[in-house]
Amino acid sequence: MGHAEVERVWPRDGRIRIEGRLHEVTGTAGDRWTAELRGRRDPNRVLRFPVRVTAGAFDFAFPITELITPRLRAAAPGTRQVWDVFLVRERDGLRVRAGRHLDDIANRAEVFVYPAQRAGENDEFVVRPFYTPDDHLSVRCGKPQSA
Repeated sequence: MGHAEVERVWPRDGRIRIEGRLHEVTGTAGDRWTAELRGRRDPNRVLRFPVRVTAGAFDFAFPITELITPRLRAAAPGTRQVWDVFLVRERDGLRVRAGRHLDDIANRAEVFVYPAQRAGENDEFVVRPFYTPDDHLSVRCGKPQSA
C-alpha cells in the first residue's frame, strides 16, 4: 500500500505547510486530493484542507488555529490533542498516511524536532508537528502546564 512521503514540513507564521510525493499510489493525472487531520482519540473528528498535486508531488498548508477545538479550549492545562495526517483521494476515498520512510534516518522522532508555534487569544496553546515512532507525521496541540 502506498503512502504520502513527506519531504518538507514548514511550521511558521501561524501555519504548517507540508510538501512531499505520493509513493506507490496509482491514479490519473486529474485525481483530486484532500488533506485530512484526524483526531487520534476521536477519529470521527476530522479537519480537511485542499491539496495541490502535480505529477505526484503534493503541497498543502493549514492554519494552526483550526486545531484548537472547543473541547481543547475548555480543557485543563496539560491537556493535549494529537492529529494524524492523511491524504485522501476524492474519487474513491483512498486514504494514505503521511510520513517519512524512504531514507535511512533512525529514531526520526528524536532527530526531527520542529519548532513549536503559539496560538490562541493569549498564546495559551502550543502546536508542533512531530514524527511518531513509526515515522508517521502527526501534529500535537495543547495547553502547557502553568509555569
